[in-house]
Amino acid sequence: MKVKQLIELLKEQDQDSEVILSKNGEGNDYSPLSDLNSGWYNPTSTWCGDFFSNSEDAEEMEAKEVVVCLWPTN
Repeated sequence: MKVKQLIELLKEQDQDSEVILSKNGEGNDYSPLSDLNSGWYNPTSTWCGDFFSNSEDAEEMEAKEVVVCLWPTN
């Protein structure tokens, strides 16, 4: 999902709602959104990969896609 798609979906929601994140796609455990930052993503499969906030590490691992990472509280 792209940021612009997320923004459009969030515009439809109550702007005072808390944001929570699921631990996994099966819905096991949940945590409130704590922070976000941008970095680089290097997929290792169709469902997971590595995130780098340091451009040197991203370059070394050949991560090319710039992404926004949402961090859960737990």
